Amino acid sequence: MPTSGSDESIRVHDLGADEYDRQVEAYESHGHDLLFGLSYEFTRPGQRLVDVGIGTGLASLAFARTGLEVFGLDGSPEMLRVCRAKGFARELRCQNLQATPWPYPDCAFNLAICCGVLHFFGDLDPLAGEVVRILAGDGVFAFTATLPDREQTGVAVQPWVERDTPWGVAIFVHSGRSGAGWRSMATLADGCSLAALDTFQRASA
Repeated sequence: MPTSGSDESIRVHDLGADEYDRQVEAYESHGHDLLFGLSYEFTRPGQRLVDVGIGTGLASLAFARTGLEVFGLDGSPEMLRVCRAKGFARELRCQNLQATPWPYPDCAFNLAICCGVLHFFGDLDPLAGEVVRILAGDGVFAFTATLPDREQTGVAVQPWVERDTPWGVAIFVHSGRSGAGWRSMATLADGCSLAALDTFQRASA
């Protein structure tokens, strides 16, 4: 889970940065691999990719290996240190994702990815707005999102529900209903393609 904008989330990820990749492997979490598989058909060598909440770089490393230029934003200096040591990213910036605008010009990237990050945000519209701003007009945004389990209540009528975690960092479960939570990105995209992993549904604005 690359870090979000909250100070507590950044602190937790700083503390666990050196063990993060091993934890992901131990948990048998393959979201980063699936995100690459879902997005690969939209990519070409030489394109510019921004990884929003890049963390240790698990989600963007495969794209770099296929010839994309990788840029990364993350709020955790320690996660970025681990990522930088891998040597594949063209540029890494320490940036609280809730602090907008992000330090990129309009239409700067062909592809944006965001893996294991959105559940640290309640309102996704500010983040979505920045992604749309920095993507080229025919760009692609690929992301993972946390949707409610069948037994969870309250999410169906709310854009998101906040959940506590054992490590003291709140996470947000977003409604899968149109117009709420992460699907609000589809109404903001204005021509960008969206690839959403969790429901394995692809939406275009």
